[in-house]
Amino acid sequence: MYGGEGAKADYDAIMYIYRKEKYKKQRIATAASDSDWKMIHKVFGTDDADIEGLAELGVIKSRFGDPSRTSEIEFDATFTRYISKRDGAEQEGLGI
Repeated sequence: MYGGEGAKADYDAIMYIYRKEKYKKQRIATAASDSDWKMIHKVFGTDDADIEGLAELGVIKSRFGDPSRTSEIEFDATFTRYISKRDGAEQEGLGI
């Protein structure tokens, strides 16, 4: 968001989607030194299978709830969509 912390004041909720797989590929493309590679392995790990097809959905600001909530969701690149990892019973209980 542009405008710094003051820009957040007008919103009731602000969420983000973070895909480690995408950002790891970007960091690898620009890695030039051993220290860059060490940082990539430290932040993202060495096994691509751990982050492939996953995304994190989180809350930056929630006026009426917990701002520290995060959930792991699946990313389907074929259709550019995100899929809940929860089963149907959990979703019904939440009213989703």
